[in-house]
Amino acid sequence: LRQSVAGTSLEAMARAYLGRHASTFALAAVDDSALDLQASREGKAVDVVRFRQLAFGIPVYRGAIAVSFNRRGEPIYAASDLRPLLGTIESSPSVAAREARQVAIAHVGISGALTFDRSELVVFPGADRARLAWWFHLVPYGAPNGDWHVLVDAATGEVLRSENTAFDFDGTGRSYMPDPLSSAHV
Repeated sequence: LRQSVAGTSLEAMARAYLGRHASTFALAAVDDSALDLQASREGKAVDVVRFRQLAFGIPVYRGAIAVSFNRRGEPIYAASDLRPLLGTIESSPSVAAREARQVAIAHVGISGALTFDRSELVVFPGADRARLAWWFHLVPYGAPNGDWHVLVDAATGEVLRSENTAFDFDGTGRSYMPDPLSSAHV
């Protein structure tokens, strides 16, 4: 990791590092067709570059990597959530976004208004093969409560994955600002 990387920008340095270690991260390419720059942040001690994984220009569901550099331009940390893509991926959806959205809403059981409704065409890296899918982020105004993420196969209309990412708490407890020891002046 600690080998200095040359480049005219943080992005160029990160791409050079990833290119040098492409086999480690199972990357076929490190250019704009495979990695989309999401953020580049210069900090006081550490600089971070974040990329989103792409397949044929389409984002890979939850595929990302971040590379951190120290002040000497040496990579000190790489956090990879890159996804292996098995099989042949369809290049265009057979199921329209509107149809897939209806499938997702019916699957979750939403009958009322939504406070948040976002969709995106993604590549879903399944266990058997990668598939083109519609990803929906749905937050109903009422029941069923939740923060739903639903993936619908863009070729068949089948629900591939459905997850409620909301945290539901039921119980009692105490809250301290900023923590129990500081609040007690210990």
